[in-house]
Amino acid sequence: MSRTRADWIRCVGHLQQWGGTQLVTLGDGAERGVRVVEFRTTEGLDFGVVVDRAMDVLWCRHKGRSLAWHSPTGAVGPWYREPAGLGFLRSFGGGLVATSGLDHILFPEEDAADTYNYPGRDRTAYGLHGRISNTPAVLRAYGEERVGDVCTLYADGEVRQAGALAENLVLRRRVSTTLDGRFIRWDDTVTNEGHYPTPHMLLYHINIGAPLLDPASELVAPIREVRFATPTASGEPDEHLRFHEPRAGFREQAFSHAMAAGPDGRVAVALLNNADPVPWGMVLRYEGDKFPYFFEWRYLDAGTYVLGLEPSTNGLTGRGGARESGELTFLQSGETRVYHVEIQIVEGQVECDRIRDEITQTRQDATQ
Repeated sequence: MSRTRADWIRCVGHLQQWGGTQLVTLGDGAERGVRVVEFRTTEGLDFGVVVDRAMDVLWCRHKGRSLAWHSPTGAVGPWYREPAGLGFLRSFGGGLVATSGLDHILFPEEDAADTYNYPGRDRTAYGLHGRISNTPAVLRAYGEERVGDVCTLYADGEVRQAGALAENLVLRRRVSTTLDGRFIRWDDTVTNEGHYPTPHMLLYHINIGAPLLDPASELVAPIREVRFATPTASGEPDEHLRFHEPRAGFREQAFSHAMAAGPDGRVAVALLNNADPVPWGMVLRYEGDKFPYFFEWRYLDAGTYVLGLEPSTNGLTGRGGARESGELTFLQSGETRVYHVEIQIVEGQVECDRIRDEITQTRQDATQ
């Protein structure tokens, strides 16, 4: 429910009675010492921004219902990271948003280390999804900003991926919503603060689990073409849009889609749950020109019931393939890339129908 500034002042002695942000530290197990900024809104949205994991979003609930998928690892402290090969999975807690990059995404590989002017190393090994998600941020600011009747809840962090005689890339991220909001927005700026051109790749791993993910859920997306599907896919035309109950022995599936952007240049992708008496869901919006690739990751196994929605700067060929094709971005010294992404909660038949109609129209316009 929307509240004016007068409401805040007249009705409560502290904003936390309505909602707001607070910095907490997790205290046990492999999570011990991990800092999190908690967000709460009057619309029943609460989520946690993990300062010590690149300002990624771990938990996210709306009116007590989880959107995010969580792996058994929990919010593992980055000091337990295993960077080589598939070691990323030992500290991959899932969560609503996990960032991949900043100079490598997707599968482990080796690539030329030819941009740092260091003759002692001509090749570099990159683990699954790169280093950034396991890198702590410097928390620059968090809290509430009031402008008129709008109260913005925010957390600002700076994450540096660097090494001696190696890259020096800085991610500056603001995560925000409003006091009466049903959305999460993150604004990212990536800057090469080194002195040599540096490769740059970025992928947002958005992980959705139960109860939002359900056999009655549907993926609504402006897909122009299914570019790729793993051999584990059945080949049915709409398999990537439909879901079933968790099945023991389910084999991982992945799809690569070419997406159509709307009139504003953004791509909208929705997961809508029709199981409850009141349908609900979430909508992801991102800039189509900055993320020309989109991956859908499906792991509908018992105990690992997850849908991954993944806008990406690059395709399946990895760093080496992107380099060969000329698609690998090099940030010059001092150069910056800016990204804006948002997740919105939709609730009720009217809102679900509206977003379904919007995405359907975008898809139809792209085929004309």
